[in-house]
Amino acid sequence: MSTILRRPVWSVTVDDEHGDPLTLGSPDMTVTLDSGAVPYGQADVVVPLISPDTIEVLNPLDGLRAVVQIGAQGGTPRTLDLSLRRRHVDHVARTMRLSLATDEALAQAYKPLADDLTPYVHKASVRAVVAYVLGVVAPGAVLAPSGPDAAVKLLADSVNLCANPRLFSDAAGWQTTWTSGSITSNREASGGPADSATYFRAVPAAGTTGGYIYRHENEFPLTPGKEYIFTVWAFAQAGQQVRLEPWIFNAGGTVVQTVAGDTITPGGSWVKTHVRFVASPTAARMRPRLVIVGPAIYSTVGTTLWRVSEYLGDPTDTDPWDAWTADTSDYDYTLSGAAGSSTSVRTALTAGASPDALTWRAGVSAWEFLETIVTAAGLRLYCDEARLWHLVDPAVFTAPGLLSLSPLTSVEGSDTITADDADLSCDGVVVLYSWTDTTGIARTATDTAGTPGRVYTLTLNRPYPGPGIAAAILSRRQGQGRTQDVVALARWDAAPGQSATISLPGTITQAGRVTSIEWTLPAALMRVGTVGLTDIIPGSIAALTGTIDDLTGTIDSL
Repeated sequence: MSTILRRPVWSVTVDDEHGDPLTLGSPDMTVTLDSGAVPYGQADVVVPLISPDTIEVLNPLDGLRAVVQIGAQGGTPRTLDLSLRRRHVDHVARTMRLSLATDEALAQAYKPLADDLTPYVHKASVRAVVAYVLGVVAPGAVLAPSGPDAAVKLLADSVNLCANPRLFSDAAGWQTTWTSGSITSNREASGGPADSATYFRAVPAAGTTGGYIYRHENEFPLTPGKEYIFTVWAFAQAGQQVRLEPWIFNAGGTVVQTVAGDTITPGGSWVKTHVRFVASPTAARMRPRLVIVGPAIYSTVGTTLWRVSEYLGDPTDTDPWDAWTADTSDYDYTLSGAAGSSTSVRTALTAGASPDALTWRAGVSAWEFLETIVTAAGLRLYCDEARLWHLVDPAVFTAPGLLSLSPLTSVEGSDTITADDADLSCDGVVVLYSWTDTTGIARTATDTAGTPGRVYTLTLNRPYPGPGIAAAILSRRQGQGRTQDVVALARWDAAPGQSATISLPGTITQAGRVTSIEWTLPAALMRVGTVGLTDIIPGSIAALTGTIDDLTGTIDSL
């Protein structure tokens, strides 16, 4: 009896700058799929030097694609759709080396020229953030439609400087003024917006000009150079326009800055409106004002729940709030002192991301931006060989199939156990963050997981994305103190994520999960990397093949 070995077949085809396919035959080549690497898929191709005209059309700067096929003679080849990242010509050796990669390389290369705040619109879904960024990097990129998801929690303590912001028991601090005409005003106990039944009602006489509702500037101290947000609920009858217009004073009481918000027409409904501004270098305090634009046309303007607070970087954090806002699982709302004369305080109850974590900064690659957001959510992002993007939970992600490596199919093997390399195995992880936020303030944060002892430390110059990265790193390193490096006969269907069993001479058979495959051609060999190796004791349940459904009898009979 003999074993039939089918010869390997492989090829590389590159689309040149004109879109014409150029087949490079069967070059020397390594192809790698590695769940721990970025890009996930890579190929290194070495071909004999071809004609100068052909060399020049293989320009990575032209965004060329390459199709790599590997397999066995008579079988269905495995196809990888990759981008050309690098071309190196060696005129002494008369060879040309091409470096190819899956589409993570496109995300690593793409950097915006200006800060992009659009990701904040998608903060309720990491998947939506990823889909948006991928669409910018490579229009038409496809994210697999199903998979795990999480919200990006942007949490921060804050102070609302406005006392008595919703006229809870009286109208203390609320005032009106006008240039010509007259305005009458009062506190209404009902009829306000959904967030506050009570409100301040002002009724300008017909033709009144220069009218506005305001709070006195002594309530609102400012710090020069800091950015603030002023947001309110406002009402005006159909046709009447209003806008926010804070005045900023210096220490001597002189107006040094005015800011005009958007002019809005509520149309007989309650609407939220806000304005942001950076306090001028001589700013000391502000007078927040709701301006009745132009001559008063109709009779009623209402407003309530004013919020004046430092802007912390989240452009979607525009909702008015105060001490009477209902507490949530994320925030507690309290008064700093006596009701009616004190600021309101918002306190985060859980650890969340820095409010500016979703600002995609100019000069920051798409991959660098996404990586911390995705990893903090306990997820992993990668693009497969067919250009389909995946967002998966690495703790539970598996690929179909079992890869069994034994002396019968292996040509090389090594087995190493180490207790001194925290890069391989550790008890704890510390991730240190340092960054400058959108207001120019230097920030730091620390994320930890595990227990003291062998601790792996990572420093990142990025906004804090919330807790999670330390735990994700720890989960990948626990159980990795033992590594086995095996070179075996190529299996063209092998893939990261598959279950693996490894049997090397003189060692207990190990079970784990495949993390990387590197095929070499024309040798038709593969180097296999694994993770989470555990001993398989002969006779134990772990030593059984197949699945639970394949077994017969009872547990006691196994």
